[in-house]
Amino acid sequence: MYLNWAKSGDKVIIIEDMIDSWWTIIAMINLLKKHHIDIVDIFSVSVKEWLWWLERIKKETWYDVRRLCKFVIQDDVSKIIDFNSLI
Repeated sequence: MYLNWAKSGDKVIIIEDMIDSWWTIIAMINLLKKHHIDIVDIFSVSVKEWLWWLERIKKETWYDVRRLCKFVIQDDVSKIIDFNSLI
């Protein structure tokens, strides 16, 4: 993972299309913190049904990840099982 676009003191919002595992988000948060870049918010459009990943991210980084929907894959088909209104 590389950081080419932000510098110390910048403020960023992390927007992820899908959280498939917890470790990539944690690595991104740690990289930004290492370079003294302020994380304003973290948002994911979708999260696989294993929401403990969000708990793991919060436990290790103190950041909440807001999500729009939660989904599951059944018989090779994605199905939305929960939808959050962020408004």
